[in-house]
Amino acid sequence: MRLIFGMLSLAILLAASGCLSTDGGPDIGHRMPSYRPELGDVVLDGSVVRPTVIVAQDGSQTNAAGGSVSTVTPAAGASGLPEIAPAVGDAAVRTGSGAGQRVLSRGDRVMISLRGIPRPEEMKNVIDGEGNVTLPYIGQVRVADLIPSEAERVIESAYIDGGIYISVNAIVVAEDKVYFVQGEVSRQGKFTMSGDVTLLQAITEAGGYTPWANRRNVKVIRGPDVLFFDAREVENGKIADPGVMPDDIIVVQKSII
Repeated sequence: MRLIFGMLSLAILLAASGCLSTDGGPDIGHRMPSYRPELGDVVLDGSVVRPTVIVAQDGSQTNAAGGSVSTVTPAAGASGLPEIAPAVGDAAVRTGSGAGQRVLSRGDRVMISLRGIPRPEEMKNVIDGEGNVTLPYIGQVRVADLIPSEAERVIESAYIDGGIYISVNAIVVAEDKVYFVQGEVSRQGKFTMSGDVTLLQAITEAGGYTPWANRRNVKVIRGPDVLFFDAREVENGKIADPGVMPDDIIVVQKSII
């Protein structure tokens, strides 16, 4: 009996000290490591939830738990972040490097001057549908989506790399976009487009109609095309107010009554 009692006592002591384990059961004599979930995509109720990623000014990324994420190289700019050129009316303005300068676009009229060469040149040009201007000796050069100072460097490089000049200074000036209002309005003339302009806005800018205006017969000359609009229908909301394009000539004709 003493032998059996002694063996039972020994078994109880071993179990209490954590040295005894059962087959296939957990090891209760050692602490299990803490669970640390991976910050990948997590699915909750059928939706994919992604961890918060913080992007620093230098482009490095960290997640909300402090782990490192692959580095992103931003586009060059004054702040180290990508530059954005939001639309402003019918043109765009650069932010960041070259802030405030107008971005050249298709259809823009530009004055291009070449200086520092034996025979300085000055020429008017229109940026075509492909975004190019055509220049002497070198042909087409793409300048769309650039600010004037960038277009100047591109033109200079084209002449120098093409072996035309050893050195040249290019000056690019974008002309204002304008439209014209004539006929039976209070103030005829040329008007600058500071943004998107509609037909009624253009007539209002010209001082409105005279008492002899025929509002039902407003003519718009757009290059080789001639368009006619009934301004009364526009004013009553029956038809949309048409947009004005650069170099449009709006003629409010005189009523015959």
